[in-house]
Amino acid sequence: MDLFQEKIRDDKKWSDFKALMDYKGARDVNQAIQFIEHQLMDINATQNKTKPKSRLIIHVTNALDTALMTKVSEAVKTAILTDSMQGFGILGDDQIKM
Repeated sequence: MDLFQEKIRDDKKWSDFKALMDYKGARDVNQAIQFIEHQLMDINATQNKTKPKSRLIIHVTNALDTALMTKVSEAVKTAILTDSMQGFGILGDDQIKM
């Protein structure tokens, strides 16, 4: 998140972000992150109407924080394993606990 904070402090990068993302909110890291999360969820919901259902798991992290990156890595592994087990009929939707 530190890199994102740096980027929104830079006037040019902030202007580019607002234009690219059609962002109208405040120059606030948390609000901008929430906006990006909602954009991703909207895209995922739209794609789920035309493709097989997919799960979206969002982790806001700093790639330099090894503890957080370990958490993200474990979440990715769990999601892949869960999807594989569901695909083979080993695990049902009612058995997923995340």
